[in-house]
Amino acid sequence: MASDKTVLYLGPRRKPPSALVNRFAREHGLEVVTVGGTDEVRALLNRSYPGCVILEVDGDPSGIVELAHGLKQDSFTGIVPLIVMLPKSGGAAAADLLAAGADEVVTEALSEREYMLRLDQVIRRADRDVSVHPTTRLPGTNHIARDMQTRLEAGQLFACAMRTWTTSRNSTTATATPSATA
Repeated sequence: MASDKTVLYLGPRRKPPSALVNRFAREHGLEVVTVGGTDEVRALLNRSYPGCVILEVDGDPSGIVELAHGLKQDSFTGIVPLIVMLPKSGGAAAADLLAAGADEVVTEALSEREYMLRLDQVIRRADRDVSVHPTTRLPGTNHIARDMQTRLEAGQLFACAMRTWTTSRNSTTATATPSATA
């Protein structure tokens, strides 16, 4: 099963991932899980949250455009970063994929450095965007965990308030008293 530590990879004709995809996964501590078709991508995304999905196209991209559109329209699967790899002549297919919601479209024409930088940026953007609640924009679990870890490593105290609750028949009152260690 896929997890946030995996890359779901769908290649044409069950082609294995390229050396660049494997390097990208290795550099980000991700395991590559090769899937056999678009139905398997949908099934895995409906029950897991992988680090990203990489789809490689070498022929007619219409099935991949349809898949990208469907994944990005769904509130659960829409937050998973989606990268599409095209042959050198991306052309109109690249625009169609971006319009369908792909987070990045890369082609073989890119230099290795630019290719890797684009993939890195997809992961960074997703981490940033998913680390806040989509409607309130308040810090989400990733941001809170990162902040807590930073404070723990620095030896800072946090969350040190003590609350006392008093309940009566007609009302509830709360008082907050700072702890002596704050």
